[in-house]
Amino acid sequence: MYAWLGDLQEWWLLLLFTGTVALFSLTMTVTVRRITKGRRGESHNDVMGLFFGASSIMYAVLLGFVIIDAYNQYVDADRNTTREAVTLVTLYADTQRYPDPPRSAMQEAVRQYTRSVVEDEFPSMRRGEHSSVTGGRLNQLYMLNSMLKSGDPNVMELTQRFNAKVDDITLLRDERLRASRPTLPWMYWFVLILGGVVTIIMAASLSMEHASHQLAGSFLLGIMIGAVLFMILELDRPFNGPTAIGPNAFQRSMHTYALIDEANRQPAADAGPSRAAA
Repeated sequence: MYAWLGDLQEWWLLLLFTGTVALFSLTMTVTVRRITKGRRGESHNDVMGLFFGASSIMYAVLLGFVIIDAYNQYVDADRNTTREAVTLVTLYADTQRYPDPPRSAMQEAVRQYTRSVVEDEFPSMRRGEHSSVTGGRLNQLYMLNSMLKSGDPNVMELTQRFNAKVDDITLLRDERLRASRPTLPWMYWFVLILGGVVTIIMAASLSMEHASHQLAGSFLLGIMIGAVLFMILELDRPFNGPTAIGPNAFQRSMHTYALIDEANRQPAADAGPSRAAA
């Protein structure tokens, strides 16, 4: 839905939204003043003020509900992304209990999947797409675990836990990919834009003695409505723009893998001098 906005910088988008709405607001104010010049009675503002108050309140409530819903979805996307990265760390830690060589292969598969999320999938999600490379890395985790055949009850328990965590990662990845695509239906945008147009027209219908004061108010009203619509757009694209959810959680996971590997090498390094001394 927002593909045509993909090549625009965020500041240009903000300028497009606020500038367009502000220009429309000024145009409507000038047009209405010219059409109704000298035709407004004393009770004009009393009547139009009621209409403007009713429409602006309904529009404000609508904006509030949409912003809250969009923000909650943004928070959920951020939370699910962090959960996926944390689950990968626990999965990597569990592989320490596997015998070698399957352990090394599984650890490398986890590292490759995490690296692919950072390098392949996040750039794809900014375009509202997914990465087939990352999907292949995820399938490799299933394949490696299914290839491990053992009658050892401990190993069988490990494979079950491994599969359960890979299932969790798959579900969290699906949630992340779904969140990368716009979720606000076009009908919502139609109502939001219609509400803004009605509010601006009602404001333009009010009468002020000084045209410059009314034009300044109309300009600020347009700026405000445009900025709020821009904010809704940004919240509906959680992996784009200045508030984008980045791959930081997965980068921290890769750093944690290195710490786990270093901690496992340390006992072996300490055991060497001990055997030499003996």
